[in-house]
Amino acid sequence: MLCPRCRSNDRDRYFWLYLEKHPDFFRPGLRLLHIGPETIYYNRFRKLPGVEYVAGDKFILQFGATYPPETIYVDITDMPQFPDNHFDFIFCSHVLEYIQDDKRALREQYRVLKPGAKAIISVPIKHGSPVTLEDPSITDPEEQARVYGDTGHIRYYGEDFPEKLRSTGFRPVFTPVTDFIPAELIKQCVINPNDAIQLSYKD
Repeated sequence: MLCPRCRSNDRDRYFWLYLEKHPDFFRPGLRLLHIGPETIYYNRFRKLPGVEYVAGDKFILQFGATYPPETIYVDITDMPQFPDNHFDFIFCSHVLEYIQDDKRALREQYRVLKPGAKAIISVPIKHGSPVTLEDPSITDPEEQARVYGDTGHIRYYGEDFPEKLRSTGFRPVFTPVTDFIPAELIKQCVINPNDAIQLSYKD
């Protein structure tokens, strides 16, 4: 549900509540890569003191007017503009479900992260489904929306998503929203209590 005042969705709200409880994510000198930059986060991230902030997305060339200012071209399956072990934090929310080769995208994000760094690589997960639902023959937008939950999605991740992260080198540490948001606030902010912060580390 969108907030009528700030236009945030429930994911935006619980992400920010989590990040506010972990100010070490934004220490001075940090390099932050924001993939598929949402304006609501761009407006906050770019004002963080002492943080080197990069907002990027592959589709900036096609839909540039819909992206925040200063967004650059970044294809997360191939990021030669960034050296190995470069970023301290990656924020990539609900992007992988649009990417054909999601494993390659994960490996590339792992490559550009520094050892010991962390990433929030978040995807929609169909709770109760043990495996990811994916069928390359489904290309019709209406059928994608019916099967995967939204137009343009090419898969619906299952509870095997942490294993996909592990297979590309990450160490996933997921935190249920109920662990850091009181039940009353979850209800007030219209947050799905089944959701979690999908945090991963590069050890």
